[in-house]
Amino acid sequence: MKGPLIEAVEVVKHDGTVDALSGLDLGAHGGVVAAVLGPNGAGKVDGESDLRTKIAEMPDADKEQGYMSTIRCDATLFTIGSWTLLRLPKSASAQLPSRGMTMVEGAINGSPFQAPLEPNGKGSHWFRVDESMRDAAGADTGDTVTLVMEPAKEWPEPAAPADLKNALAAVPQAYALWMTITPKAQWDWIRWIRATNQPATRRRRIEVACSKLTAGARRPCCFNRNLCTEPYISHNGVLREPTQPTV
Repeated sequence: MKGPLIEAVEVVKHDGTVDALSGLDLGAHGGVVAAVLGPNGAGKVDGESDLRTKIAEMPDADKEQGYMSTIRCDATLFTIGSWTLLRLPKSASAQLPSRGMTMVEGAINGSPFQAPLEPNGKGSHWFRVDESMRDAAGADTGDTVTLVMEPAKEWPEPAAPADLKNALAAVPQAYALWMTITPKAQWDWIRWIRATNQPATRRRRIEVACSKLTAGARRPCCFNRNLCTEPYISHNGVLREPTQPTV
């Protein structure tokens, strides 16, 4: 799927003392009519009955938190290069609140985990399963596991790569804003920076990030958040198949 024609991130709207919107990401694709519906029914859109039906089917707790109900699915562990991954079925990814990266928490074969789900560039999501997670789940490459998960209520702060960390330390104004933006926004910057195989491009993106942060930009703009941004296991923003080489 192509990226949205227009996208807004971290949208905030206040109605007096009420936070009507907080940290909302929006994307509009060509040929699609979309809207935000308030709890009083404000806002009209073609096909809104489908959205109302989905909301009506949510448990009350999920309505309050603003996400779909707990997602349950089976997935098979596979490897690309030295990485072991799980890829969600498209039907499971469709229940997530975003086609971009989504932080989830849940269990693999009953073993608790929290992980960022990265888009695969083809309408689904994946995440890396390290050795400790595999051991806890009692599973390895080729095994099918049961996933139970839901979007995390809080995003953990990402570990900034060393080159970005050093660059930020050298630009006090950029670093000061970096420390005040949300963890989700920090993840966004890191995804944009890493989505290249070219060292020169990566260095340039870090320079641009520091410049834009200094100027007050809280998010990178104009990149397709629905694509895979891990160059080691992707090509042109699409997750490689298990049999494909990674170099």
